[in-house]
Amino acid sequence: MNWNEESDFVVATRNNKLYVTLTVNHVHGKRNFQEKFYDTDFVITYLKENNISFEKTLEHAMVYNYQSQSRCQGTWVFSLPSKPKPKKTSKPLEKKENVPKMTNKKTIKK
Repeated sequence: MNWNEESDFVVATRNNKLYVTLTVNHVHGKRNFQEKFYDTDFVITYLKENNISFEKTLEHAMVYNYQSQSRCQGTWVFSLPSKPKPKKTSKPLEKKENVPKMTNKKTIKK
């Protein structure tokens, strides 16, 4: 699919979040243009095709190319994948000597 033909994607990263803004051309009243709407699934497909990693959707939007001009732009917010925590390296344990415990011996009276 040719993404640039009718839409403009802007992908930005701020505050550990991924912002995707989609702007489409307004086609209401023009001949031979198909009325379309763009939802979260459309944006997720775009991100996967461009190898942009994200975790989950925080804000959804709907964009229409045939309604009012203000509905021709929308912004989706995705959370970025968390960075793997570095593993803690532990110091090697020193081997302790096994010292037998001294116990009191009880005497049995006969």
